[in-house]
Amino acid sequence: MDAFFIIIAVITASAAMQAAGGIDFLVTVASKIIRRNPRHITYVAPLVAFVFTVGAGTSNIYFALIPVFYETAYRNGIRPERPLAAATVCSALGITASPVSSAMAAYLTLLPGSFSLPKILAITIPASIVACLLTSLVQQRIGKELVDDPELQRRVAAGEVAIPTVLVAAGATTSTTAPRSRAVAAVTEARTEARTGPGDIAIADHPIDVTLPPGSARSAYVFLTGVVLIVAMGLFEGLRPIVGTGAKAAPLGMTQVIEIVMFSVALVILLLGRIQPALVLRQPLLSAGLVAAIALFGIA
Repeated sequence: MDAFFIIIAVITASAAMQAAGGIDFLVTVASKIIRRNPRHITYVAPLVAFVFTVGAGTSNIYFALIPVFYETAYRNGIRPERPLAAATVCSALGITASPVSSAMAAYLTLLPGSFSLPKILAITIPASIVACLLTSLVQQRIGKELVDDPELQRRVAAGEVAIPTVLVAAGATTSTTAPRSRAVAAVTEARTEARTGPGDIAIADHPIDVTLPPGSARSAYVFLTGVVLIVAMGLFEGLRPIVGTGAKAAPLGMTQVIEIVMFSVALVILLLGRIQPALVLRQPLLSAGLVAAIALFGIA
């Protein structure tokens, strides 16, 4: 029952944030971080997916980042499967390291009482970060470089895919010497096509823009403040109010702390953003969270 109601509280706050545009705001921030480090996207994308999943408590935020990962990698001549595969795994790891995820609700209620929130995070966060770095290291060596990939060469020759700008530049710099592969020759040809007029091969160079509703950033900050508050109360027992009297007096349990804080976060987001409660009920995060709650409740 504790795990069930933790999930209900968390997904209510998450859905309120999503209704206010907070998820879109976090996606925008994450995409800016990725685009500032395009050459290291195989390492940056998994860490971004991990960190933002930890903060949001759901991997739904990763799904929104998939186009950003792909576009950034491809436009910079990097094999997209490298950051995408690594980020998928690391996003899942973020769920196990998030204090407001369904997995953490299961940890807190199904593990022995000695496993408090700080102890669980002390295991899952460092282990997950190490796993993210090792995964990225392995993925960086998976497959041929994009410019040498035979499938890309075939699709370029057939006019099925757009040419990354950096590969067009590579074709320009190598056009006076012997091409190192058919892809270089193809991008050189595409560059000529782009200069002389429209042809069958396009150049991939368009931004990804997201229109954010007013108050989206504020809703994300309110939610993340709630996450920080939960972690702080887990680390410092003195921050929690004392309940009970006499020998039964004890700090409020973390189960109740998470539920109270998350429901309060949802309320603040609704009031500040003037969000209609009916809009919260239509958010994908709420339905996905209910599936998790029902599944966990059934298992228990």
